Amino acid sequence: MTASIARVHVNGIEVGSLPAETYNAIANKVRKDRRLYLAWGFAAAAALLNLLARFYRSLPSVVVGLLLLCAAISPETFTGIVAELKTANPDAITYAVRKLLGFICITFAVMAPMVAILFPGFVRFQSPFDQALSREIRSLLEVPAEGLLKVVIGHPKSE
Repeated sequence: MTASIARVHVNGIEVGSLPAETYNAIANKVRKDRRLYLAWGFAAAAALLNLLARFYRSLPSVVVGLLLLCAAISPETFTGIVAELKTANPDAITYAVRKLLGFICITFAVMAPMVAILFPGFVRFQSPFDQALSREIRSLLEVPAEGLLKVVIGHPKSE
């Protein structure tokens, strides 16, 4: 029985291969580096803050868009909203805005993980573990190209 081989692809092009045991040893070495856990935490927090900033940047456009949509679809409802805002007590408006903001924050907290899972490219999270593993393997195989590293472990072809 032959040993498994890890075939290494960078940007979809096979750049070399190495024994699967060597690959597993490198992967275990990377997983044992405690600094990468801290770096992963910072990268995850940065990705979440970036998603939150993008959400809040788009929030005024969404609110104005919804008001314009309401005016186009149901002018009576829009007129009623404007009339209520003109006659409402400022404390009642502040209370309503605070409630709406709380609802929006809870909705964001529920939707953010689902967006990250369903649309992984939208979040732009790069794992420090994957980067370190890629750097180690490219250094071992002397591959200067940066890019997406893919490792396929299989048995060598028998001739």
